[in-house]
Amino acid sequence: MTDALVAARDPHFFPEHFAREPELSPHRPSTLLLFEADEPDHVEDISVSIESKLEALMCHRSQLRSTMDIEDESSAEQIQRFTRRTRERAAEHGALAGLPLAESFKRMDRL
Repeated sequence: MTDALVAARDPHFFPEHFAREPELSPHRPSTLLLFEADEPDHVEDISVSIESKLEALMCHRSQLRSTMDIEDESSAEQIQRFTRRTRERAAEHGALAGLPLAESFKRMDRL
C-alpha cells in the first residue's frame, strides 16, 4: 500500500499514463490510512457503503478460500457466514466511535 503512495506522487513510475492523458498529474496524498493496524486511531463510517464493500469483496475469487473461508462459492451458507462476520466486525469498529458500522485505521499525516 505504501508503494502506491510513492508511485502516485512520482511521474517516473508510470510515464505512459501522463503521455496518454496529459491532464493527469502526480498526486501527493496528505494522509495514509493503514487497514488492519495493530493500533488504530481513526474510524471511517461505512454504513452507507457496506453493501458495495461486500459485493466488491466477493469479486476477489482468488481470496475466497484463504481470506473469506469460503470453500464453495455457490454455498449460500458460507457466503452468509462471511457476510455476517464482516458486518459484526464493522459493528465492533463502529462502536469505537459511536457509529453503526465502520472500519478502523492507523492514520498517518506526516508523509
